[in-house]
Amino acid sequence: MLYPRVKKFIIGCALIAFPITLQSFPTNSRNDQYPFFSSYNPYSFLTTRQKANLMNFDYTYVENRFRTSVSGFQQHANCGKNSEGSTINLGDIDGRWNIFGLFYDPKLRRVLFDALGITPANFPTGNDDICLDLVTDPRYVDLRKEFGFLTVPLKYRKYGVRFESEILLVDRCFYGIGLRVQWGIADVRQTATMQYPNVGGDLTCQALGVACPAAPRKVYDNVITRPEAADPTGITPPFVDPTEQPRIGRPLCAPLREEECVPQIQPFRPRNTETVSLSFSGACKQFVEENILSQRDTLAKILDLDICNYHKTGLDDLYISLYWRHLYIMNEDLEYYPRVNFMPFAEGGIGIPMAQEVHNNTKFAVPFGSNGHASIVGRAGFTIDFPDTIDLTASAGFSFFVKRDYCNYRMPTNFAESGIFPYSADVTLRPGPTWYGTIGMNAHRFLGNLSFWGEYCMVSHAEDEIKLCRSFIPEGSIYFTTGFDIKRAECLSKWESHFINVGFNYDLTPSFSAGLLLQIPIKQRNSYRSQTVLGSIHFVY
Repeated sequence: MLYPRVKKFIIGCALIAFPITLQSFPTNSRNDQYPFFSSYNPYSFLTTRQKANLMNFDYTYVENRFRTSVSGFQQHANCGKNSEGSTINLGDIDGRWNIFGLFYDPKLRRVLFDALGITPANFPTGNDDICLDLVTDPRYVDLRKEFGFLTVPLKYRKYGVRFESEILLVDRCFYGIGLRVQWGIADVRQTATMQYPNVGGDLTCQALGVACPAAPRKVYDNVITRPEAADPTGITPPFVDPTEQPRIGRPLCAPLREEECVPQIQPFRPRNTETVSLSFSGACKQFVEENILSQRDTLAKILDLDICNYHKTGLDDLYISLYWRHLYIMNEDLEYYPRVNFMPFAEGGIGIPMAQEVHNNTKFAVPFGSNGHASIVGRAGFTIDFPDTIDLTASAGFSFFVKRDYCNYRMPTNFAESGIFPYSADVTLRPGPTWYGTIGMNAHRFLGNLSFWGEYCMVSHAEDEIKLCRSFIPEGSIYFTTGFDIKRAECLSKWESHFINVGFNYDLTPSFSAGLLLQIPIKQRNSYRSQTVLGSIHFVY
């Protein structure tokens, strides 16, 4: 009857809501964190025909020895989540771009001032304006991340074709050892949605202080703006009396030396929160917009940064793995107990990088796979099949990556730098391990020839390990002795993603089926909010 089959499907869908506390994942990229190569049930391991016969009390052993799938897919993201879980533009994944961070080093500052055609004497100085200090002193960084900051909206798109094949090497009465091969071809684009040329929005105008002019060089009316109070994410400066010298510029957990305590300039006290924030003059805002942020193409050229739109076609990583599974038939002769088929499995293999590495000098580039890092991958789990209803599945796995060298790899040198860094080094980088865990269900032919499977998946990538080989900080720089903030660079590499994965497959013949897979992001930290739609055809023999 139709009603029991529909009920079976609804019960199975409800089970997806129960998460598992395990973690893992086979890639090293924040854009395509959990790639699928087909819509086929990933926990079948060529047992579909046997389970279908068992459902009809047919205990004869009919083999499936080979499967191949061809899939077309589209993946997209217009936003991401930062480490606090707040929605951000994709270009701000490592923080909004602090353009003033390029001017904190006096040696580089002189070069940039000459290229931009400005001198310290050009900066506004009226009415106790300290515009030069606001630009060149990291102690005055805007905690709201607006004055001197850029936000970079991007659109990420990935299209391609993926192939997956598996063959049973050993198949003896529900015991099997198989070989699986996965690979693909993809076209990747990441495009700036430009409010301004090349990169996104200049946030200087909306910073606290005197209102921005309606047109360039307009005379300011000295009206102080009073926007709604909003603390910068993750930072809550304590309330202080404006006559005192508040400590600003670093998170509260970082101790400040006495020389890092600076006087509050134009203190602004929001009405509803106990915080004090910097306020910026209209003349300084106008000067910064017209003479510094508007020339970001010049700054990028001097620093050898590529801020053009990214578009490449290449190969996804190749995965080759061996798996073991054993199907145990339980309660087949017990009338008063439900029929159960229990199948543990384990899989291990290697990931071989096929595409050219993406360099972090190319700001909008994203890798096709694990960015040139070979990997060792593995997973284990089990399925519990109730032939009269549904299958339950659970698995956990990992990816361990091989270290490799990067030339001219950019890293932070100052606590206030964000998103864009002035100096680079040759480094050896070992990506942190990626862990994942899933729990889900499968309803085989719950409605005619239509099958459904779904799972909740949690993926976590640990900190990368970075070893400095050669620094390119020039002699005479204030960072020549102190060097890079490697711990912060490693911390920025962590990410986490949660997905709901669902697949529908329809059997057109006993050996041919077509399917659809949806990958729906539900929670991220420091990663893209990528959604995937994939259509497949499967041949099973």
